[in-house]
Amino acid sequence: MLSACTSPSLEHHKDTEPRMDLRKYFDGEIKAWGLVQDWRGNVTRRFDIDLVGSWDGDVGTLQEKFDYYDGKSEER
Repeated sequence: MLSACTSPSLEHHKDTEPRMDLRKYFDGEIKAWGLVQDWRGNVTRRFDIDLVGSWDGDVGTLQEKFDYYDGKSEER
């Protein structure tokens, strides 16, 4: 059984503080970073991400620019 592939229940977090405000969190400029691993856990790629979040009513848009450490870049 692969429990890592199932979604955890968030029910026990519903009344905790501080409340997560996705609209506030994903509004404006955000910096992030990450990595990709193979099935053995070896890091195969690293990247930095510049994100810009904006809202039009209830519709959010997230512009993403990935800069990979191997020199490549990607925009979404």
